[in-house]
Amino acid sequence: MKFSEWIAKAGTAAAAVGGFITVTVMLTNPSLEFVLTPFVLAGLAPLTAGVFGFKHYHEKYLKRIDNELESKLLELLMVHKNNLTIAQIALTTKLPVEDIEKAMDKLHKKGVLEINVSEGGAILYRLPEIGNPLQQNLM
Repeated sequence: MKFSEWIAKAGTAAAAVGGFITVTVMLTNPSLEFVLTPFVLAGLAPLTAGVFGFKHYHEKYLKRIDNELESKLLELLMVHKNNLTIAQIALTTKLPVEDIEKAMDKLHKKGVLEINVSEGGAILYRLPEIGNPLQQNLM
């Protein structure tokens, strides 16, 4: 069972239990604090689970988006034969410059990209030279 399905079932069960308890308490003692207490107690568990579930899935979503962006940037560098600036990448991908800069810095820190500076002072991103693996195996 997926976590989101578990949250939905737990919330439904807690609401049913809370409703049953509330009706029972109202019939025996109709004061306001006795009526509200079961709803509050029954609602805390699904609320807490929902907050943690949202955080978990939001983090997974952001990681997936980062991975897709990295893949797209690497593919772009391969297609354009390296040496691209942030501005060129932004124009090609229509992505915000800040997002591209963060992703390129992250790839550089991982050792996936090299950074060079052109004679004009532009920062150029490129894939490292790895040679032809087939030729290396033949030698």
